[in-house]
Amino acid sequence: MVDVGGYCIDSTEVTNDDYAAWLAIDPSPYDQPSQCAWNLDFQPAEWPAPAQAGTVPVAWVDWCDAYAYCKWAGKRLCGKVDGGPANYDAPADAAAGQWYRACSQGGLSQYPYGNSYQADACVGADYDGQSLYQAASDVAQPAGSATGCRGIADPYDQVYDLSGNVSEWEDACNAASGANDKCLRRGGSFAYAGTAIECSDDSDSSREQRTAAIGFRCCGP
Repeated sequence: MVDVGGYCIDSTEVTNDDYAAWLAIDPSPYDQPSQCAWNLDFQPAEWPAPAQAGTVPVAWVDWCDAYAYCKWAGKRLCGKVDGGPANYDAPADAAAGQWYRACSQGGLSQYPYGNSYQADACVGADYDGQSLYQAASDVAQPAGSATGCRGIADPYDQVYDLSGNVSEWEDACNAASGANDKCLRRGGSFAYAGTAIECSDDSDSSREQRTAAIGFRCCGP
């Protein structure tokens, strides 16, 4: 984890290897918050991951899977800087949101590396030089392998992939009632480019959503 001032954040997304180590202990699904009572196991929808994909971010996980993993790891799903969930309606608040503060270098930049979009910096849809949506084979890459996808100053230069690669669940939801709550997923993914992978992107999905393009990382106090 990287100390970014007042709290810590994982340097990369949680990988398939990280997640497999947790599944190997057979975690119980019965110690979850009430809004996750419907979530009866933590196995991703597509599992196991290919043998060569151990360092690729885990995907096909719902919000509750991400929340439970971070709790097991002694951390928490990134939320509010001083504890608890972040504000679903204020995704670009660097004073309050752990994930956004780290991505935007304390609110100073639109992307982890600066204010001008650089197609070859982070793993977006045009990372490989092809136009947006042109390459059907676009997939997540090993965590941290896009070495330009980080901040330009200490400590933010130690945190990778907050833009692109996989979109990341955040502890920021519009309700706490169950599977259909809308929760923010941050930073866009390998399927998008430009403004869709800005730090301020506020896309959301239902808490139960699982796709190849959604993963997560954890934060700490």
